[in-house]
Amino acid sequence: MHPLLDTGFPQTLGAPQWMIIALRTLGFGLHAAFMGLWYAGLPLAIVLATSRDLRLRQISRRLMLQMPVVIAFGVNLGIVPLLFLQVGFAGPFYSATILMGWFWLAIIALLIPAYYGIYAYGWDGIPLDSPVRGWRLWVGLASACFFVVMGFIFANAFSFVFRVERWSALWNRAQLAGAATGLNLNIDDPAFWPRWLVIFALAVQTTACWFVLDMLVLRRTAAVEDRALALRFAKNLYIPAAIAMVILGIWHLSYLPKSLEVVMGFPGLPATALAIVLPVVLSVLFIRSAHRAGEVRPATAWLFVGLHLLAIISVGFIRILADLAHIELLHSYGFWTRPVNMQWSPFMLFAVTLVAGACVFAWMIIQVLKHLQPADESQVRRCIELNQSGQLS
Repeated sequence: MHPLLDTGFPQTLGAPQWMIIALRTLGFGLHAAFMGLWYAGLPLAIVLATSRDLRLRQISRRLMLQMPVVIAFGVNLGIVPLLFLQVGFAGPFYSATILMGWFWLAIIALLIPAYYGIYAYGWDGIPLDSPVRGWRLWVGLASACFFVVMGFIFANAFSFVFRVERWSALWNRAQLAGAATGLNLNIDDPAFWPRWLVIFALAVQTTACWFVLDMLVLRRTAAVEDRALALRFAKNLYIPAAIAMVILGIWHLSYLPKSLEVVMGFPGLPATALAIVLPVVLSVLFIRSAHRAGEVRPATAWLFVGLHLLAIISVGFIRILADLAHIELLHSYGFWTRPVNMQWSPFMLFAVTLVAGACVFAWMIIQVLKHLQPADESQVRRCIELNQSGQLS
């Protein structure tokens, strides 16, 4: 084992290895499904809010009004993968976050104003008759920047956990009288940048799929021309992001010794195949839907969401296997050979709350769909008519 790995932590695992990997993977998938909407969707919505095209502003307006609920679900679902990362890799996680301690703590200082900023942006409604300007625009920009910075910090932390060979040099660079100052970031690691950008590309794909879901399910009474514009816009977002994700993923794995061999073996190969095939299938669906906007049904939106969620889970599983292979092969962490001391009491509490939360979430979705009212498109139609008559800029 690498000498910098803290042996003061228990050398047993509180849950079986398969359970840690499974819950980390599933938790990441569910978290990323919402996280992508504020990571890439929020900056995009702010840009669209300044557009002179009223239909693009309406896409932005709807996403921003949905954003407080999206963030609430995403933040809570993020607890699951973070929890099981600590269960399986407590020592590396603790050491890595100490090295960047001030940045890690800054997440709280950034999250609170960013979350309140989203509420402030939508306070008293978001005007549709003109591009967003003034204080609302600046608040939205600040919140978007804060969320992107938080994602950047998280990506640094997770790359630190498994790049143990870099700890010593980073500590020496920023230590003061032998104490870690917590001012390190992993930005000079060549493996970090493609890792971060893969998640950002995945977030762009998530945003594109959400636009489809919002248009076909939540806004299904929209005019055919509005639907066609939204589907074309989503297609133009998704396809470049899918291509970028595959290229960046290969680039990232190229920096991790033996990782390509691991993901091309079992059980990595099926996930690798899904991570490549599913974006191709979704790209074809995007192209077909954009060309037949008037014929697309709400069930198609759920197909988009289901396939994309499976793609997210596949990408997360590949990343977990690659990180695990790196720390095992270079630093003999011994994850698969560690004895298991099952902690039943906290696990049962976690399982009960997880199932209860899932049931409540499912009930909320059912109630929304059951009582869903057709979106009021009258304001949009009125603004379009005024715009066409030259009375609205």
